[in-house]
Order: sequence, then structure tokens, then C-alpha cells
Amino acid sequence: MQTEAFRPGRALLAGVILFAAGAVQGAWEGGVARGDADATVYYDPFSLRKSGDIVSIRVLSDLHTPDTYHGIAYASVRTRKEYDCRTQKVRTVEISLYSGPMGSGELVASGLTGPEGWQSLADKKGAGALPNGILGSLRALVCG
Repeated sequence: MQTEAFRPGRALLAGVILFAAGAVQGAWEGGVARGDADATVYYDPFSLRKSGDIVSIRVLSDLHTPDTYHGIAYASVRTRKEYDCRTQKVRTVEISLYSGPMGSGELVASGLTGPEGWQSLADKKGAGALPNGILGSLRALVCG
């Protein structure tokens, strides 16, 4: 397990990140939020938590083509994301990379990202852009 700061490549930029505690089986029955060229993204509807304008959700991204972190291949990513529904910002709070699909296999790396890191969804380009990108789709789901 890596102890240094985690900075994934394509997965984070595409907004295909996730975190989940416990078993994967059954946790992702909430459905697919969006499929794109890089990954199929799922969410856990039972993980939704709201505190004021902030909503937290767990997301599982199953990469169509494995990526690497420090030379080690990973095929899926689990994150816990927080959305500020009032300001339309998002941040990743926790992240874990797995060697197998759907959060299976060896844990490649994991970490907490800290309280900073809020990104405006209005500024996002590509796969994360509003309103049709992955991050925008999840924001619409959790914020209404």
C-alpha cells in the first residue's frame, strides 16, 4: 500500500473514482450513472449522506482499459465524493485503486485526500463537464 500522496491519472481526470467499505457484491445495485469510453461508473444509493448543502456518495468506476499507478496496474477505482449542491463544487475525499474489476483483487493504493480540493463543476471540461459528464450526472442525482 502506498503512503505518499495519491495522484491518479486518467481515472481522476475523467471523474471515474470511487470508495466503498465492505463487500462490493450487492453494494452497487443502485445502477450505472454513466458509461463512457474510459469506464462504467456505478453509485451506491445506500451511501448517500446529507449535511446542509453537502452530499456524500460512494462511487465505483470499472475501467474498460486498466491504468497504472507507480507501475502497478489497476482496473477499478472506488471513491467517496462530496458535492456542495449550493455552489456546484465537488471533491474526492477517499480513494482506493484495485487490481481487479468492480473493486476486486489486490488493493493497489488508497488514501484520504484532505479537506481541500473543491473543484467547480462549471469549470470542468471533457468527461466531467456539466451537464452531461460523469460528475455532472452524479451531481444531478445527489443534489436533485
